[in-house]
Amino acid sequence: MATFEFYIYSNTVLGYNSGTNAFDFDIDYVHWEDRFRVVVNDDDSAFDSTGDGNQTAVVYDMDGNVVQSGLLTTPFYGELDDGSGGVIYLDRIEVNGVHVGYMSDMTLTPGTSYPYLGGATWTGAYSYYEENSVPCFAPETPIATSRGHVPVADLRAGDLVLTRDNGFQPVLWAGRWRVPPRVLADDPRHWPVVIDRALPGAGCPTGALRLSAQHQVLLRDPWFELTTGSTEVLTLAGALGRAVAPAPGQEVIWHHLLFARHEIIQAAGLWVESLFSGGSLFADLPPILRLRAQAALGVDGCHQQTARPCLKRWEAEVFLRLRASAPQPDAARVA
Repeated sequence: MATFEFYIYSNTVLGYNSGTNAFDFDIDYVHWEDRFRVVVNDDDSAFDSTGDGNQTAVVYDMDGNVVQSGLLTTPFYGELDDGSGGVIYLDRIEVNGVHVGYMSDMTLTPGTSYPYLGGATWTGAYSYYEENSVPCFAPETPIATSRGHVPVADLRAGDLVLTRDNGFQPVLWAGRWRVPPRVLADDPRHWPVVIDRALPGAGCPTGALRLSAQHQVLLRDPWFELTTGSTEVLTLAGALGRAVAPAPGQEVIWHHLLFARHEIIQAAGLWVESLFSGGSLFADLPPILRLRAQAALGVDGCHQQTARPCLKRWEAEVFLRLRASAPQPDAARVA
């Protein structure tokens, strides 16, 4: 039996207001009192929204007292307006048919009423609850658009973003999620990678560029043609920059952009990838976010191939060592 653990808001401080069609979050919410810790035991890593018999949980209050135990289900998720054009995803958590609370993909603000936009049900993976994480951009990352350089956190569906291959293309879907401090403390894979210097084949960023380790950056060099047939390739940011540990108690917010095809877009002066719907990264999206992205792409909209060949990490490291020992003219900024 595998064990999973996450925290939820108590339904005593967060609830639906039918009069206003909104979820109200109590202004008197207290972080160390009004949450529950949910410990799940299951024989697989898939979360069935209606329960699969082996999917059980024990719910504890913040003092360690058992509140409820039994079959775990989440019969409903809702989409809430965050007040700035974004969407908050809220899951209703039930144990033995008793509603105990809600799981939110964002930190809610006490005293705020969040308009309800709609909802559905889903079946997904526990990784959504434990990590709520997928690789992409830090919020402040400047993206080249038809309006100039705009922080990725301010981009919405329909905004025109500059692509390397197809000019300005509309964003189909813009997503975001938060990695909680508990996960960051246990798993360095979720730490931001900072690129703040010139890189062979990529150029020099206009400022410190923060990406997740699995986000891919464009490199250009004749050396790649020998193995890939292309002078341009994509490689993991984790092979190019340095990982930075967040401060204790700090969360990390990531954003990602989806287009009709896998694109190469410009972030802080470097060319990097957009979200690719055909790979494992897309499969690792929190289930609710993945449903939204798939709806934006349409039934037959799954990306069939990446915009460029992708290097393995060791190949990127070999290339960097070679160019460090014998710098080439093409190590200048990629035009």
